Order: sequence, then structure tokens, then C-alpha cells
Amino acid sequence: MKVKKSLVLAAAVAAVVAAPGAFATNGYYSHGNGMAAKGMGGVGIAVAQDGMATATNPANQMMVGSKLTFGMDWFRPFRSANRIQSGTELTNYKDSGSNDYYIPEFAYASTFGSSSSLGVVVYGAGLGVDYGIPWTVSGGTTNLFVLYKQMTIAPTWATKVGNHSFGVSLNLVRQSFDARGLQGFAGFTPSGTTNNLTDKGEDAATGIGWKFGWVGELTPAISLGAYFQPETNMSKFGRYKELFAEDGDLDVPQQYGIGLAWKASPATTVGFDVAKIKWSGVKSINNTADIALTGHQLGTNDGLGFGWQDQTVYKLGVSHQLNSKWTLRAGYEYAKMPIKANETLFNTIFPAVTETHYTLGATWQMNNTTDLGLAYMYSPSKEIKGTGSQAASGMTNPDLKMNQNSLGISLNVKM
Repeated sequence: MKVKKSLVLAAAVAAVVAAPGAFATNGYYSHGNGMAAKGMGGVGIAVAQDGMATATNPANQMMVGSKLTFGMDWFRPFRSANRIQSGTELTNYKDSGSNDYYIPEFAYASTFGSSSSLGVVVYGAGLGVDYGIPWTVSGGTTNLFVLYKQMTIAPTWATKVGNHSFGVSLNLVRQSFDARGLQGFAGFTPSGTTNNLTDKGEDAATGIGWKFGWVGELTPAISLGAYFQPETNMSKFGRYKELFAEDGDLDVPQQYGIGLAWKASPATTVGFDVAKIKWSGVKSINNTADIALTGHQLGTNDGLGFGWQDQTVYKLGVSHQLNSKWTLRAGYEYAKMPIKANETLFNTIFPAVTETHYTLGATWQMNNTTDLGLAYMYSPSKEIKGTGSQAASGMTNPDLKMNQNSLGISLNVKM
């Protein structure tokens, strides 16, 4: 039996790692982890409803119990930008292709007695575009394409002391990046060429980080939770060291959050989370385009970046157990986009402009040990109007817009 469990675990982790990363909503992150949280507006810091809750807060693993979770999310973003090509298309929007992504997720946890738990959770993040035409306004000669993927495998230990649970995850992070069609930026690199800038195929970077979490049951009806993830230092993208600042460095940003869960009745739980994503700590993400005016070229320590600002994410959700078979969920999430109107040119390849997300979800209890989770997310179209032009290049800041839909399913089995 132990051998069989090990084989299932190994196969599931391998399948998730080999699959494409998520193409996300808050910067390059998803609005939630696991179908239960995704159906509840992403709420999950103080609420543990399936195995993926560990990805949000490691302390949740203690409340999940011994469980195997495997899910798949169909994610469909529509991204577009104008001023991609010169001439007649200068002011027309061009939709990005590659609109369908299938994003797996996996979690396994095993409890020891009543006070300890060991497990692993696997989840992804990312962003990309595929416009299908050259970016001729910037001097591109091949079709503009960018794909960034981030995968985290997080072995986790959790323990419970009285009414308080604590958890820690060891984050084993792998990133991959591929870009084509950025030839127009060669003049802003130290070498003046595209040798380490574009059309170099997929490159990878790895790093090891941590995530710490706590959940406390303050009263029988109210729980409070918090998590903290320090910035994760990643190895560098050598093939793209003249694109990203600090010779191809793209670290994982510091994140932290606090959440409240209120059991309004035996069948109804209301949750509220507030989280912070500190893009300002990652130079290749936070540095602004006008830094090029001071002589700092692409890829240098203070090279230009995407100009992303820190994000504060607000999540509100409700879960209601309708009967012994069905639990229904709904939620709302909001985070102001990290992009400013005078920084849209470089963000044509990373158009993270969505802000509002509406969600619905449900769980069907199939039997005493197995349930099926469902989640739907809709993010209405959001547009940012580019203002002015990039002084260093003279190119006009384009307008960017995006809307998103996702539909996911998960299977949860008590072990």
C-alpha cells in the first residue's frame, strides 16, 4: 500500500511539473490556490477546504488532514495591445493568441497523530503573449512571443499547539522564460546586439525559498491566519541576461497576508483576506523605463524593467453547505493593476492589467472519502490607456487590455 501511494505521488508531481504554468491575474499570480479557494474569491489564509489550501498558508495543512488533491484549471485570457505594427495597424488592437491554458495542481498531506502533518503541494504561476505578428513599431523582425512560467514544489511540515496551527514550506522554485521578436531593443543592451536578448529559446532558473504560516481559532466561530514568504533568490537567465536587470535576474517577490474566517452558522463560512505582493524588491520587475535616460542599459544592475508597483490584494468569499452532498461558494477579489500609464510599452509583453475577479464554486461530496470541486472565475475587460512616449526610445506607450475566464475541477480523496 505504501509503494502504491509513493507511485501515485511521484506520478502526480511529475505530471504537474511537466505541464504549463499558470497565466495569472495579480501580476503573474493566480487569484487563488485550489478549487475551493478559487470559487470563494481566492480566500484561503484562514480557511482550509481542500489540500491546495497549503499553497496559500502552510499552517492550513494541519487542518486539511490526510488528503490527496489533484486538479486542473482551464484558463482563457484575452490580451491585446495597439501600436504593435506601423502603418494602418498603428492605432488598432491586436489580440494575443494562445488563449487556452490547462493548469494542473497537486497536493498530498499525511497527519501523524493529532498534532503533526507532512506533505507536499505543487502549484504554478506565469504570464505570456503570442501576437502572431512582428512588433514592427519597436523594430521587431520575428513574431512577438513571450512565455514566462513559474513552478513551485513545496514540501511542508505543520503542527498544532492548542487552538493554534503553525506551518513551514520549503519552496523549490523553477522558472522558465522564452522570448521572440524583441530585436528593436538591441540598441539598449551593453553589447548592442540580440545575442542575450531575444530568440534564444527556453531558458531556466531555479531557487530555494521559504513560506511560514499560522492559523489560530480565536473563538469557536472566528479564526485568524497569516503567512509570510521572503523574497526568493533565483539563479539567472543566462540566455536573456541583456533583457532582465542584474544580468538576467528575476527573483520571486516577497509576499505576506492576513485572513479572517467567520463561521456565521454551522453551514455558512465568510472569509476575508488581505495580501501584499512586493514587486518593488525585484529590480527587473520594478525598475522604470525612464531609467534608461540615466545611461542604465537593459541587463545592467539598474537596467530598465516593467515599472510594476507593489500590489495590495483584497478577497471576500462565502461558503455555504447546502446539504450533505453539496457545498456552494461565491467570491470577489480586487487588486489595482501594477502597471502605470507611462510604462505600457515594455508591458506589451507582460500585460497584467486585470483588477476585478468574480467567482463561483461548488463541491460535490461523492462518498465518505471523495469529493469533486468546481470553480469558475470571470475577470471583466480592463484597459489602460498609455500616456506619452518612452523618452529613451521615442516610441509611444500603447494601450493594453485584458479579460479572463477560468473553469477548474479537482478531486479530493481522504487517505
